[in-house]
Amino acid sequence: MLWAGRIVVLAISCIALYIASRPDAGSIMSLVSNAWGVFGAAFGPAIMLSLFWKKFTYNGAALGIFTGAIVDILWLTYMSDTGVYEIIPGFFVGLVVAYITSLILPQKSAQVEELFDKALKMSEE
Repeated sequence: MLWAGRIVVLAISCIALYIASRPDAGSIMSLVSNAWGVFGAAFGPAIMLSLFWKKFTYNGAALGIFTGAIVDILWLTYMSDTGVYEIIPGFFVGLVVAYITSLILPQKSAQVEELFDKALKMSEE
């Protein structure tokens, strides 16, 4: 696992270096803005649903993360002239996909639901 993590970090670093070294990459601020857009569109819906919805599933999280990131990247690539920051459609589509996937492919896990109820009870105290 340790080596897999190191290899993934190395691969992402190489991709980031390639993107940043391109002449049409833009400013550092635009690169950081785009990176946060992808990050927020991918992981934002999964974090929100895991905190506030008991029936959120692993399949919903995985598909929501993937879809949010892809929509964000596609919006940035093809629709950036609309003036809409790419995190907005990416977050929304990722949220809808995660929600629908969790409804269609439910996973019954008493342990997860018990942990959710315990955390909810602790937050109310």
